[in-house]
Amino acid sequence: MPNLLLRLLCCPLFVALLLAAPARSQDEPEQAPKGPSPEQIEAAVKQLEVDLGSKDVAVRLRAAKEARKTSCGEVAKALAKHGLRDKEINVKQAVIDSLGHILVPAGLEALLDHGNRAKRELEDDSTTHTLLIKSIGRHDAEDAIPYLTKDLFSARDRRVVQARILSLARVRSMDSVEALISMSRKAGGRRGNSRHGNDLRLALCVLTGVDNGAQSSKWNDWWNDNKKTLEISKDPAPLPRSLAKQWDRYWADPKEKVEEGEGEGDESKDRKRKGKSEKEKGDN
Repeated sequence: MPNLLLRLLCCPLFVALLLAAPARSQDEPEQAPKGPSPEQIEAAVKQLEVDLGSKDVAVRLRAAKEARKTSCGEVAKALAKHGLRDKEINVKQAVIDSLGHILVPAGLEALLDHGNRAKRELEDDSTTHTLLIKSIGRHDAEDAIPYLTKDLFSARDRRVVQARILSLARVRSMDSVEALISMSRKAGGRRGNSRHGNDLRLALCVLTGVDNGAQSSKWNDWWNDNKKTLEISKDPAPLPRSLAKQWDRYWADPKEKVEEGEGEGDESKDRKRKGKSEKEKGDN
């Protein structure tokens, strides 16, 4: 065996191949991860149509949740077509949630269309309305700004307004900042205080990298001084620790919240421990 290795090392052709092999592997460009193939998309759409047509609610619910694993326009369209009209609210909510995670134009279009088409229905269901707005916000799209700012303070439930404000903060645009400043003026009143002040503060801080507190008057003065020179960076600046926790907690999926100890049970315990009701928290 040693003699064979010695003879190979003495062979110029073998040495050349040995030296060239690592060079080729280093020069080869890294291949970007590919999306689903046409065959996978076709199969996913067919299965989705079958499952969402099932009489078994559990099957439809599972299909709505699994759809996000094949993120493409065809799946988003099929999910919206067969799922957004489901009579079971849990299924409909799962569909909306998945469309918020399928980050393709068709997903956003379906959510915006549903928001406009089911306006009256959503007005009577704040939980689903909040979920819809958050799902729209996950797309980080400027096309969503008109919907997010429309009839902002008409909602009776604070969660709906909060979702609009914090969804705007994901759209890194001067239009988002201007819309939030306008909201802050309307909500603040003469004294500059608002029950939405903390949400507006967080949203504006995420977009601008500046923290002017929760009073609208301070943000208004800052805006007048900086609106002509302000530039919104592509990526948000690091937030103060307390604000970063609020932001991450709000946008984490329920599973992530449970893993981090932020599930509903923990929140209930925290409220009891501090002796504050949910309304009192919202008004601070």
